[in-house]
Amino acid sequence: MNAPIRMSATTLEASRPPAKTAGYEPIQYGWIRRYRNLPYLSIFVIEQMLLDETICIGLAARKAAMTGAEIGYEENGKWTPGVQCSKPDVADWAHRQIRKLWDCGIEHFATAQVYGWAACEVLWQKNSQGIQEIVGIEERHANDTRALVDQESGHVSGVRFLRIKNADNGFVDLSFPQSLFHAFNRLPGHPYGQTVLLGSYRAWCDKHLEGGALDVRRVFMHKDAYGGADMTYPEGTTQIGDREVSNRDIAREIVEQLEAGGVTTRPASMDEQGNELWKLTRASVPNNPAHIQNYPADLDGEMLRGMYVPDGVLKADDTGSWQGRLIPMGIMYASLDPSIKTLLNDIVEQLLNAAMITNWGQVFPLVVQHKPLAKQALEQQRQTAAPQSQEANLEGQGSFGGEPNQFRMSLDPVEAVSNGVIDAASMVRAAKVALRMSTDEGPKEGDTKAIEGKTYRFNRNSRWELVGHDGFGHLSTQTTVGELLVVAKSNQQLASKERVALHAVSPKEATDIEKLTGVKVDGRAHIIQGSTLIHILNGHGVEPRSGQLPLTANDIERLSEVLTTFDDVQSLGKNKSGNELLRFKKRVNGHIFVVEEARGDRTLAVLTAYKYPGKQK
Repeated sequence: MNAPIRMSATTLEASRPPAKTAGYEPIQYGWIRRYRNLPYLSIFVIEQMLLDETICIGLAARKAAMTGAEIGYEENGKWTPGVQCSKPDVADWAHRQIRKLWDCGIEHFATAQVYGWAACEVLWQKNSQGIQEIVGIEERHANDTRALVDQESGHVSGVRFLRIKNADNGFVDLSFPQSLFHAFNRLPGHPYGQTVLLGSYRAWCDKHLEGGALDVRRVFMHKDAYGGADMTYPEGTTQIGDREVSNRDIAREIVEQLEAGGVTTRPASMDEQGNELWKLTRASVPNNPAHIQNYPADLDGEMLRGMYVPDGVLKADDTGSWQGRLIPMGIMYASLDPSIKTLLNDIVEQLLNAAMITNWGQVFPLVVQHKPLAKQALEQQRQTAAPQSQEANLEGQGSFGGEPNQFRMSLDPVEAVSNGVIDAASMVRAAKVALRMSTDEGPKEGDTKAIEGKTYRFNRNSRWELVGHDGFGHLSTQTTVGELLVVAKSNQQLASKERVALHAVSPKEATDIEKLTGVKVDGRAHIIQGSTLIHILNGHGVEPRSGQLPLTANDIERLSEVLTTFDDVQSLGKNKSGNELLRFKKRVNGHIFVVEEARGDRTLAVLTAYKYPGKQK
C-alpha cells in the first residue's frame, strides 16, 4: 500500500535561500512571438500538428536521444555511472529513484518538449528498511495540469491536477514530492516553458492550412490527371430528340465527361466568321512541376530544422559516413543537453531533497549529471566500429564481422600489426593477394593507348585519363570541350563533376553583347559544366526534340566559336536566382543556339545548346 510523503511548500523551500526578486512579473512574450498573422500556437493547434508524420519523426528522434542518456558524474577526468554523495547509501538510493523515473516516465517527461511542460503524480512506498522509494508515476496531460507557485518565494511548489471527477472542486493539489513539474525551455520568471514546435509552426502552416502546399499539390495532381477545360457555347438551347436542352448544360456535361475519362462529342457549329461556337480549350500544366511536387518535402525539412533536427540527422549526406553527420547530430544533441540537465535538477529539487528529509532527516548534497549526448554517441560509435575479431578475411571486403571498418584504411601495415588491429597471418594473406594481382596481365601505371584519336594514360589510381589531365583523374585547366566530350561518352558520372573554361570574354565581345542586350559581361569568362554537356548530349544530341536538328560532336566542340563570333545575341531576362540569361545564335549548317547564365562568380555558364534548321529566325 502506497504511503505518500506530505511536505509543505515552506519545508521544501528551506534548503534554498529566499530570492530578493521573488516578486518579478515578466512580460508574456508568448503573445508577441508570432509569425505574420498566423493563429496563436495553442495546445489544441499542437494536437493538430502531431498528426503530421514529419513532426512525429522529429519528436521521436529527440526522445530517442533522451531515453539513452547516461546518468553519472565525472571525477578526475573519469566518468562514473551513478550519483555522487558523501553517504554511499544515499547515493545508491538517489540513483535508484532516478533510474526508476527514467524507466517509467522518460517518455512522459519528453512531452514537455511538445507542450512546454509535463507533470505527473509520483507514487512512493516504504521498502523493507522503512525507506521511501518511488514505485511509479501517474501521467496526466499537460493541458490538465497547472503549476502551483509559492507566493513568497515565487518558486513552483506543486501541481494542480484538473478533471478529477471524485474531487470536491474537480481538481486535486499535490505538493512536492507527491508530484513532479518539469518545464521545457522555460523563460525567466515563468513557471511554464515553450514548445519546441514553435520553430516548426510557420512551415507546418504553409503545408497544412487552406491553400498550403498539400492543397496546391493535390489540385495540381488532380488537374494533371483529369485535366481542366474551358468550354464556349452559343446562347440558347439545342433540340435533342423531343426536348429542348440548355446549351450551358450541354457544355457542362461535356467538361464533366473529360474528368470522368469518357469520350466527348459536340456540335460542329460555326459562326459567320467561321469560328467554332462550341470551342473546347484544354487546360495545360507546367512542363517541369518538380517545384510543386517537392514543396511539401521542402517544408518537411524546414519543420525538422525548426525543432533542431538538422539535415543529416535523419537523412545521411552524400558520403553517408558517421563523420559527415557529426555536426548535425551535435546540433540536435546540444539542444537536448539543457533539457536533460533541467529534468535532473527538477527531480533532485522537487523529489529527492524532500524525500531525504523524510528518510534521513536532512538533505545531503547530490551531484547528478549526464554524459553530454554528443560525447556519448561518439563513444558508442567507436565501440560499434571497433574490431570484434582478429580473424577477418582481408581477401573479402576488408571488414570485421561483415561491417565496414573505417579505421583500417588509413593505418600503415606495420603499425596495424603492432597495434593489434590486424594480425600477422591476415597481413600475409593480404600480401599474397596483392602479389597475385600484380602478376596478372593488364595495364600498368604509365601505359598509354589511343581512343578516337585521343591519347589516354593509365594513372596511379588505375584509371585511364586523357593526356592533359592532372594526376588524379580530373581534367586540367587546359582541357578542351572535345576531351570532356570523350569522357562524357564513356563515363558520365566522372564527366558530370568537371568544368571546362571555354575562353575569356574579349573587350570587343563585351561591347557587342552590351550594345545588343544591355547586359555588361566585361571581365567574365565562358565556362561549361560537365553536367550541362551531358544534358546537351542526351537531350539535343542523339534524340533532339521535335523540329530540332541533332547537335553533333563537331557542333559541340564549336561552342566557343559560337559564343565568340555569334550572328545575334538576345537577353532572356533574369531567372529565379536573379541572374541574367543570354541566348547566342550562329549559322553552322543550320542555326546553333547557346543559352548562358551570368553568375555571381564572374562566369558566363552554358546552360543548354540546341540546333534548328537554317530557316529559323
